Amino acid sequence: MKKTFLILFVLIGSALCALEPIPPSNIESPNAGSTSENPLLISNFANLIWLSENHSYWGSGDIVLNPALNFVNVVKVYYRQTNDIDASDSVFLNDGYGLKPIGNADFTGPSIEDLVLLPFLGEYDGGGYSIDGLFIMQGVVPETYEAIALFGWSWHSNIRNLHLTNAQIITDGIPNAGVLAGYIAYTTILNCSTTGNITGTGGSMDYGTYLGGLVGRSITSIIDRCFSFASVYSENCFATGGITGALQNSSTLQNSFFRGSINGSYDGFWEYSGLIVGGVVGHAVMSTINNVYVSTFEPTPNVGGVIGLISATNVINSFWNTETSEVSDGYLIMPNEGTIHNLSGKTSAELRDIATFESAGWDFNNIWIISPDNNDGYPYLRTIPPVSEIDIVVPVNTATLHANYPNPFNPSTTISFEIFKVGNVCIEVFNVKGQRVKILTNEIYIIGTHQVVWNGLSEDGRSMSSGVYFYRMTTNDFSQTRRMVLIK
Repeated sequence: MKKTFLILFVLIGSALCALEPIPPSNIESPNAGSTSENPLLISNFANLIWLSENHSYWGSGDIVLNPALNFVNVVKVYYRQTNDIDASDSVFLNDGYGLKPIGNADFTGPSIEDLVLLPFLGEYDGGGYSIDGLFIMQGVVPETYEAIALFGWSWHSNIRNLHLTNAQIITDGIPNAGVLAGYIAYTTILNCSTTGNITGTGGSMDYGTYLGGLVGRSITSIIDRCFSFASVYSENCFATGGITGALQNSSTLQNSFFRGSINGSYDGFWEYSGLIVGGVVGHAVMSTINNVYVSTFEPTPNVGGVIGLISATNVINSFWNTETSEVSDGYLIMPNEGTIHNLSGKTSAELRDIATFESAGWDFNNIWIISPDNNDGYPYLRTIPPVSEIDIVVPVNTATLHANYPNPFNPSTTISFEIFKVGNVCIEVFNVKGQRVKILTNEIYIIGTHQVVWNGLSEDGRSMSSGVYFYRMTTNDFSQTRRMVLIK
């Protein structure tokens, strides 16, 4: 018995130690982190926690407020990831809210002069490695944080060769939310990818919420040779996109693709009628979109095949799948004229045909490759390992989780869901701290539509207080989280 307790103590102690921040092993080396040839090494999850909690190692610069917010005299810090990192224990960090974003901002008052910026001003080379199971939920930072993702705020930075798999990002009212980066300015993101889920809820009328499967909002930045398989769910967000929620102010998105799912709900909160969703970009303003495609995403109301709201933007040689999306237009709204050259809807067969892309001038010698054995026959990027080698499961329509009704509710609400093959379904309720409140069901269901009811009680029968709650449905090959509000 004593031996058993000793083993348990050692195992628990080891797990807790693994969640302690540990500096990079070479941090004491002369000039470590000062150049790309001598970067600080991120080798494990403990190093990643350390980076998220030490803003003095995010780089430095002098902030300039006029004529536009920017940084000058930037001194960068350089990082290189040296292994695949298992971040699944991030769910236990910060009282269940997950990993703190690398780079952040906060308002201490009502004006722009009261903005305190602590962005990431550096370079992070993922080395082609992955970070798996990242969890970040609003509450790890206050609402005024302004951006949530692995890299919350990123200015004058380079993020490259990094793949986030099975990430889970949950936000409520955060203006800029993505999986890899929340808000980027004067930044380059190259050869990066994301899979997992991001769920976002819109903020106030003063701050439009931008939600993206890779980046929340891009300002004067470049996103190149990236893709996302993320499941993106938007509730009253101003603009949502498979790659980025917003592409603004001379930003460029090129040589990228989206193969995830986008859906959401909208209650007429914003000026434009309906949810603004684009298969790749939600809101494009004075920017360039070149050589991108969308192969699959679930049919969603008020969606443009590639762009949602487009204004004074150049779109060149870009495509979307008309069969899987059931979308006939490449953009949803265009209040100001831009330049569009070859924005075309294609069938699945056409998007698997190299001739579709070569006739549009896509580079299949250096950038793209197409093979029936990878990415379900759709083009993928030479600079990223073949999709079948990155442990990605192509989203398939195996289940649907509907919005609860009524919402807000008191004292109970009904949650409906559909499954398209027999299997186990687990539906759980969580509070805003990420703590599980109750398991509503965890059993085998047959094909069809089903319902469960939550009566506002916890697992032990306690009446829960008013507030925001989340419910998550999980099957063997499906996971989605949605938001509900209990009012008493």
